[in-house]
Amino acid sequence: MQNQKQTFWSRYHVWVAVVVALAGAAVFFLRAVDFAQTTPTIVWDESMYPYKGWLFATGRYRPFEDFGPWTNQMPVAFLIPGYIQKWFGPGMAVARTYAVVVGMLTVLGVWLAVKRTSNVWWAAAAVWVMALNPSYVQVFSQTFSQGLVSLFFAWMLFFGLGDWRPNWSLALAAFLAALAGMARINVLPALPLFVLYVFWQHGKRAGWIALAAGMLPVIFFHLAYWPDILKIWAYWIPPQIFPWIMDFRSPWREIFVPEGFSWWPVDTWLHNPDHLAWVGIRSFWQAVRGNFVVIFGVVTGLLLYAWRGKSAETHLSPAHKRQIIFLAGTFWALFLVHLWAANGKSCQFVCFPGYILFFFVFGLVLIPMTAAAWKKEMPVWGQALVFVLIFALLLTLEFNLNSPYLNFRYDLIRNTFDLQIPRIKDGHILNDTAPLWQLLENKFGFDHYPLRRYILNEAGAITLLHWLKTGAIVLLGLPLAYRLAKKWAWTPVNFGRFALLGTLLLGFGFSYGHFFGDVLISDTCTDSVIASYEQVGEELSAYLSDGDQVYYRVKANMLLLELPAVEIYPPQLNFLYTFVDDPSADPETLTRFVWWNQALKETWLQEADYILVENRFFDQEWKDRIAAGELEQLFISSPTASCRGEDSRIVLLAPLP
Repeated sequence: MQNQKQTFWSRYHVWVAVVVALAGAAVFFLRAVDFAQTTPTIVWDESMYPYKGWLFATGRYRPFEDFGPWTNQMPVAFLIPGYIQKWFGPGMAVARTYAVVVGMLTVLGVWLAVKRTSNVWWAAAAVWVMALNPSYVQVFSQTFSQGLVSLFFAWMLFFGLGDWRPNWSLALAAFLAALAGMARINVLPALPLFVLYVFWQHGKRAGWIALAAGMLPVIFFHLAYWPDILKIWAYWIPPQIFPWIMDFRSPWREIFVPEGFSWWPVDTWLHNPDHLAWVGIRSFWQAVRGNFVVIFGVVTGLLLYAWRGKSAETHLSPAHKRQIIFLAGTFWALFLVHLWAANGKSCQFVCFPGYILFFFVFGLVLIPMTAAAWKKEMPVWGQALVFVLIFALLLTLEFNLNSPYLNFRYDLIRNTFDLQIPRIKDGHILNDTAPLWQLLENKFGFDHYPLRRYILNEAGAITLLHWLKTGAIVLLGLPLAYRLAKKWAWTPVNFGRFALLGTLLLGFGFSYGHFFGDVLISDTCTDSVIASYEQVGEELSAYLSDGDQVYYRVKANMLLLELPAVEIYPPQLNFLYTFVDDPSADPETLTRFVWWNQALKETWLQEADYILVENRFFDQEWKDRIAAGELEQLFISSPTASCRGEDSRIVLLAPLP
């Protein structure tokens, strides 16, 4: 009977793994569709890609052109969602459907890449890593550029990895890496790293072919938009090296961190909890929380990987080790690049957790590849290091959670001081109870109120709970689980290996929950946001017509996909991010680089046929202009998102002669 079971499993386990992967893909798809329907588009980044891309695809503007929309990323990030809008009709439904399709193709690419480089069971696990984390699913249900870049990288790894790959496959992988770089300049380092890997792994001929294929998209898009594409490079190329680059550099730039901010010396911020540096530290650990399985999995894989000697389980080829080095090197190189960019170069720290999603697939493929040569034994010093690492990591993440634990503290009081204890008199149990605090007070004169107030009201109690929770997990839970594993395991279990894999497995299991899964998650509505946008678009279309000049004071551009082909002042598509408080600025220079100021605002208000104002920005200034007879209020729309209520209504105004 046992042999028959083994025969069945050896024959059909691959199909079981495929079914498990399909179940994960189905979960990802259903959750992505739900998020696509119910997530409000309140983040400016999402809506700028399909709308600006639609303007480019329909020929109304060209990427990077003077006086056109701000092309703050490489053109592919706009052109692909833009052409989708052109081919299938502009609208939020098309944009969100495109995002879900990109997400599903990324899941398929990850599954194929892991299956090729490891096995079907690890491939199924990779699918579930994506399906369980709600932050991942929600990001892939919106038109952020992370989805498109991850899609390119997933399929690049599928075509580019393997002990032996034909030249056409390596060329296609390099081409996809270049497309990723032509979508986001911040991931462009992946292309030269991959080409160097091909030279190292497959020889000169394959390397030159990969280099040529990878340079095709780079050269094509630079020639297509030359020289205006230098506007995006002007932020990164030092003018000391190329002085002429200043002709393409805007005189204004967003300031993400105050002038003079520095991490050094450390004592300037270490004891000041309100210092901006702590925002950066919290964002870093938010990134670890939100991408725990990938980041900790990469660390685990590299710690356990048998770098020297032969693994006890398998004899790995040098080609396999080169792939490990390429994946690890690319992952950490992109990690550092994005950490640097988040340090005031492209945002004020808080974008870093989302930046990991540009390149997380490298880690997702790396983890199972290292598993083929995980060491079964770790030296004592290594086990001690792992113990300290896990304790420090979980403690840091626990403090980063920033939770008041209010319900937990109330429960702690109810289950201790307020716990009802049977009363005893003369050695007999009475049919009566009293709270524990009263019994302690009567017996010992113990005044519990100071301790009660401390637990419920003091910040120190939260700190103490963080320590106790982490200590209970690492000092009690981990050793107990290890003893049980030793008792039930078929083979000897090394503590260091067990601690690393156990923590990784727990992180995988808790990816769905608040501790790891909600870092990038946005609040959702109970009904369809897409339907709400379509309704608001229909309401406003009763007033607006093709060609109408519109002054736009709405943060997200998604609404414009539901309106007739109105004309928008291009700088306003960037909301207030390119508004400059400089009344003496030259209007032509401002609009050439897609900036604007108060003087341009007044000019545009006089020129506009209609004015759209999101209700949350309909402040006293607009009411005063109406009262002064400058503007007329024509209409207030339905909410664009029911869960945002009145804030998301659109006020339609028109200038009065």
